[in-house]
Amino acid sequence: MPINYIHKRKPVICLLLVLYILIFIQGWTVSPSGITSQPDAASAAVQAMNPLRIDITGEQKDYRFIIKTRIENVSMEPLKGSVTWELKPRGMVQTPPQSFSLASHDIFTTQSSLMAGNKEARLVATVKLESGYTKKAGIGLMSIPYRLASPKIDGCLKEWIDVPKLFLDGISLSSESSSSVTESNKTSGIFQFWITEKNFFIGAAICDKSPLVNPLVDNEINRGDSVELFLGLDGSVNASASTGRNFHIGIAPGNMGRLPRLWNWTSNSSIPGGEIVACRTPDGYVMEARIPFASLGSWKPQRNLMIGFNAVLNDLDDQKPDRPLHKLVWNGNAEDRFDPSKWGLAIIW
Repeated sequence: MPINYIHKRKPVICLLLVLYILIFIQGWTVSPSGITSQPDAASAAVQAMNPLRIDITGEQKDYRFIIKTRIENVSMEPLKGSVTWELKPRGMVQTPPQSFSLASHDIFTTQSSLMAGNKEARLVATVKLESGYTKKAGIGLMSIPYRLASPKIDGCLKEWIDVPKLFLDGISLSSESSSSVTESNKTSGIFQFWITEKNFFIGAAICDKSPLVNPLVDNEINRGDSVELFLGLDGSVNASASTGRNFHIGIAPGNMGRLPRLWNWTSNSSIPGGEIVACRTPDGYVMEARIPFASLGSWKPQRNLMIGFNAVLNDLDDQKPDRPLHKLVWNGNAEDRFDPSKWGLAIIW
């Protein structure tokens, strides 16, 4: 069950990948790598209107990248149906549709190998039951380059021109929000990530009608304009975001660009040796930051590595007490953003 990855360096694998690149350049590919089905007790309550739970996760086995789709029957009735996959906005799924038959509380799991592309993508699984009931679930896929050179942290993103982009478009209201979002106050962001041997770099261009609203400090910085990053350095499936090598990082532009800040909620501390610059732009603001890997323990980055990954954009319109905080989450939603099993996946290449 081989995994084909665009950036492999081993000679034999590289030779095989040339054929794939000719067909799937800049695209992700999902292909079959085995199917298993096993019963398990469901912990969720029976939901007649929502009989299925779908989870998509990833793992790495040597140089192979595996996507797992887990379908659980949480109803009291047996269910029959099928699951199909698609990659958005582009990519090829070579895994054919899979049929399943599940008794109450049974679980059906499929495995598919992943060939990574060099653009952001989303793998969407669609489950359709014989009754006509349909449910979708997805997982974000992101590429992060490993480079020898480092960008200058100056708020100018010209050095980032060829770095893959992650798009967050249109604020998604969390439970902390109470007002509606219109085109006039919609916030969006373009994020880029760059890794070297010793540092993790972030470049962000935020479109915001009321930018740079964040007078808060330390562990409160995500209550104003800011970006939160979730890094699962042991992969995407872990018990909690605060154990193991999972990190919750905050990047805030400060108030009107003054005193921008970095924060590590996992260690409940600032980030030693970190660097950040924030600048106002005509349609919002730009942030550029450097996070030393030394602040994240003993983990060492390397090429051809899968990690759990998620990004959250926080937007505060102004400092009035009644103004809600809006959140836009790349993978999952605002309520489950702390759950590593709900994060997306990033491939370091």
